[in-house]
Amino acid sequence: MHHGEGYVSFYPLGMADPHDRAFRDRSIRFAAMYTGEDPEAPNYDPEQRLMRASMTGSRGPKLQWTKRDWIPTNANLVYYHLPFDDIPGVSSPTGWINDGPGDDQFGRIVETMSDRMARGDVPINLTAVPLVANAFLYTGDEKYRRWIVDYVSKWIELTELNDGITPDNVGLSGKIGEYTGGHWWGGYYGWKWPRGGTDIVLATLTASKVALLMTGEQRWLDLPRSQARVMRTRGEIRDGVSMVPIRYDSRRKWHHFTKEPPSPYLQLWHMSQSEQDWDQVERLAELEKGRGELNDPDLGWACFVQGNNPQFPVDAFRRDLKFVQHRLARILNEHGDPETWYDAHWLALEPLPTENLVRLTIAGLPVHKRGEMLHSYVRYFDLEPGTGITLKIGLDRFALTPRYSFPWDGWE
Repeated sequence: MHHGEGYVSFYPLGMADPHDRAFRDRSIRFAAMYTGEDPEAPNYDPEQRLMRASMTGSRGPKLQWTKRDWIPTNANLVYYHLPFDDIPGVSSPTGWINDGPGDDQFGRIVETMSDRMARGDVPINLTAVPLVANAFLYTGDEKYRRWIVDYVSKWIELTELNDGITPDNVGLSGKIGEYTGGHWWGGYYGWKWPRGGTDIVLATLTASKVALLMTGEQRWLDLPRSQARVMRTRGEIRDGVSMVPIRYDSRRKWHHFTKEPPSPYLQLWHMSQSEQDWDQVERLAELEKGRGELNDPDLGWACFVQGNNPQFPVDAFRRDLKFVQHRLARILNEHGDPETWYDAHWLALEPLPTENLVRLTIAGLPVHKRGEMLHSYVRYFDLEPGTGITLKIGLDRFALTPRYSFPWDGWE
């Protein structure tokens, strides 16, 4: 997941200058870390078609964790629930910061997690799929397409073996629940910890959209679609809000109900343009309207392109202007001791919102921080200096009627 946070800044470099040979070579090297081609980074097992660990990188799979691996992250994890309920001598998340002599709770947490979570594959590793696709876009080499098909297909097979629920852990032998006592839950960034099914859906969606791009086959979208359904069918309506359970364990079963996020359905519909995906978008939009609001920007945009929310561009622009003004005011009036600021202090003050630019200028959906590639229906090309802009539109697959004229020369 954290690699993915960097990828979302990495991929657009190729869009900015597709002829940059250094970036092309770098894309190939990065992909090799996950296709099994880099001998220094054997993260992938080509026989099992699975990653060897939940933590991977240029040094290869990390099969055992130590306390050092979780510093300073441990201080933040006090605000989460424990990853397991049976860690010896640990009954509270405060154990993350309790490593006193004779009672090293922090060490026992890490040891338990290492035994159960470190080895084998987890769905969050599907975030590597766009990284491999990036190399394909530069080279057209069929081996990258085959790898993507093999890896995503493996997770589809595991989901089918587990009665339609994507397991969040699979051992080095390919067995579901190999290190979690046979449980399909209990893996790193899985159904139990820390955010539950939200991460499962986002990871499968990120990979499936790329598989569709690589093959032109819509069937890949069934994987994230099915996992959203797993939670939706166990949900309920509370005060006009759709609430779904995102976590599972043997003691509480399905629990931790949260507001059902519309973003996955928007992304599915954006890629498929299918009625079944639009039905879910419309369902959540109608619930918001029933509460006298349509505040979710993805839902607002979707209704706009369907002709039902004509004020969306103006409202979005006004909200963005207020956002810029608010952030600039905080930046210009910054005070305090920098030694006390947390690591993302200035990142949290970034004053330039781009989400609505993506929605309204290229008919795309904003990229989340989990390693997504940008998928859109419109792209602008300045082919020759002085000849104007070429605009290519995929309106044949997009449910809207163009209402604007384009005053540029040479548009298609």
